Amino acid sequence: MKLYENYAQSPDGWNISSTLELEDDGRFRYDEMWTDYTNATIGVTVEGSWRHEGDAVVLHPLKVEGAVGAWVVGKERKGVERGDTLDFGDAFTLLRVPPEREQDIAVRNTGMKPLTVVLEPWGTRHTVAPGERVRLVARGPGGMGQQLQVVRGAEEVVVYGWSGSSVTVVREHEQTKKAVTPARAREAGAGKPAAMPSVAPLAASPAAPEFARFEPLTPSPELAARIRRWIDELPTEGKENWSSRLCRQHDALPLHSTEIYLWALRPDGQVLSIDHESFARRAELENDPVAAYAALAQGARTYPEIDELLTPCPAGLRRCEVCGGIGWTAAQTPARGTDACQRCVGMGWYVARAPR
Repeated sequence: MKLYENYAQSPDGWNISSTLELEDDGRFRYDEMWTDYTNATIGVTVEGSWRHEGDAVVLHPLKVEGAVGAWVVGKERKGVERGDTLDFGDAFTLLRVPPEREQDIAVRNTGMKPLTVVLEPWGTRHTVAPGERVRLVARGPGGMGQQLQVVRGAEEVVVYGWSGSSVTVVREHEQTKKAVTPARAREAGAGKPAAMPSVAPLAASPAAPEFARFEPLTPSPELAARIRRWIDELPTEGKENWSSRLCRQHDALPLHSTEIYLWALRPDGQVLSIDHESFARRAELENDPVAAYAALAQGARTYPEIDELLTPCPAGLRRCEVCGGIGWTAAQTPARGTDACQRCVGMGWYVARAPR
């Protein structure tokens, strides 16, 4: 099978993801999904037969579900192969996905002591200084089912690669005088890099309480088995299930999402944060206890069994009174639908600031 995909953005702000699967038996499946900032989706799924004509791939649609694009049953579309690119013209191109699996996970040390990253089964050790962030980049054979296994402790992160893979630690050069948590970055610029303060560090201000790094609880064997079953049962067909497909890729269960981020839970209790607005949609371990607690509390609405993973509520954390803890409010008329709650930035929980 050959797999092609593309991620783009329309002039009016829609995120567009496209996937084309060419089966060895001459069948094809094409999925295209358009998602806006409210997570509203439209899309199309096309199935049919395909054949080669010289350096071109000809798609013959036999079934079209949805109304996006120029797909019509019986109307063939031809894409010219140029290296790893399949060009159908009219700015419609797809890129060949290599058979090698790659995974990229970020680890940030938000504590006050050095953090040790251990790569197994090789046994190599790397030290991450307070405030520093590194990326664990794994490459190797296999499909999406091959995953890094990350076990996090108070002062050590143990990373297990899959068979035939190689894992490297890539250091990111950041200002490390004061660590910036994902929650602060989201408040500061909706996913944009947060500027470092030019005055006293935030910890010195009573209006911005500091919390220890989030340490996940280990699920009971019964709960871990349930989480695994829920992940395996996630629906992945159709454009509307893009978040479930993304979570399945990272072997995790969706908990909550905002306009920028998606949080998901792995069977080992780790909470992942995924920037679903980025091109790469990379996952990183959520170290911020406020964001992790809010995501787990939101997920417990759908999966009450994960209540046992809720760590003690961070001091000052309060369920949002404006949205009732949902994270969304009704859009102001004449607009329809919902808007992210401004009080809690779409999280459903917020830290009550101490009076000045």
